[in-house]
Amino acid sequence: MAFERMAQAVEPLALVGGTGTPFKAGDAVSNLEQWIYLQKERLELSEEKNRLLIADVAHELCSPLARMQRALSLAERHIGADALPYMQKVENELQHVARLVEEVLSFSKTTAQPAGEPADRFLLVDLVEEVLTREASTVELQTRIPEDLVLTTRRNTLDRALSNLVRNAVRYAADAGPIEICAEVTTDWVTLCVRDSGPGLPPELLEKIFQPFYRPDFARQRRTGGAGLGLAIVRSCAEACGGSVHAQLRTPRGLEFQIRLPHVNESQTAAPGAAQADASGG
Repeated sequence: MAFERMAQAVEPLALVGGTGTPFKAGDAVSNLEQWIYLQKERLELSEEKNRLLIADVAHELCSPLARMQRALSLAERHIGADALPYMQKVENELQHVARLVEEVLSFSKTTAQPAGEPADRFLLVDLVEEVLTREASTVELQTRIPEDLVLTTRRNTLDRALSNLVRNAVRYAADAGPIEICAEVTTDWVTLCVRDSGPGLPPELLEKIFQPFYRPDFARQRRTGGAGLGLAIVRSCAEACGGSVHAQLRTPRGLEFQIRLPHVNESQTAAPGAAQADASGG
C-alpha cells in the first residue's frame, strides 16, 4: 500500500526529464522504481556537468592570473617606495585568488579519478611523517601510528586527504593545543584520525562541511577562508581509496576526523619492497 500511494504521488511526473517519454506500462512499484532510477541518473549527469564547468572556469583563470602576477612583478621594479605597500596588497589578493583556483582544480581532479587506478603498498608512518613535515612543521603535534602498519591503497590520494585534514586543523585550531594524528587497526579496517582542540562545530554541521563549497560562517573570514572544498576533497579521496570519512565532536571541545580504510591482511600480499628484493635475489 505504501508503494502504491507513493506511485500515485509521482504519477503527475510520468513524463520524465521533460523529454515526453512516458513510463513503461507496469505496476505501481515498477513505475516508482523506474522514476527513482531516472531521477538518480539526472542528478549524476547534473553533478558531472557542474564539475566540468567548474574545472573549465578554473583552467581559464590560470593564464590571466599568471600574466597579472608577472606584470605586477615587473611594475614593482619601476615604482617609488611609497607605492610598494599598495602593490603588496594587490599581490596578496592575487595570491589568494590563485590559491582558490588551485583548490578548485584539485577538487576537480579528485572527483575525476579513474575507478581502476592501481593501489600502492606502503608504511603509513612514512606517509604521515611526510604530510606533517610539509603541512604542520611549526605546530605542536602528537602522533600514534604503529611503525609496522602497512596499507594497500592509493598513496597519493590518501596523501591529499590527510594533507587537507592536517591543513584544516592547523588553520582553525593550531593555537588551541596539540594536533593529534593516530591510527587504530582492526581485522578489516584501519581508521586514521586527526584530532584538534579548536572551537568545534554545531552538531548539525558535521555532515554539511563535506559538501562542495560549503563554509560555516566563522570560516568566511579572509585570514582562514578558502573555497570551501578542502573537506569535499577529503571525502572524494577517502571514497577513491575504498573508504569513508566522518567528523565528530570531542569533549570538552574540538573536532575529530576519521578516515576509515579497508585493511588488507599482510599475509594476502608481500610487504613493501619485498617484490624488488625477490627480483634482485634471483
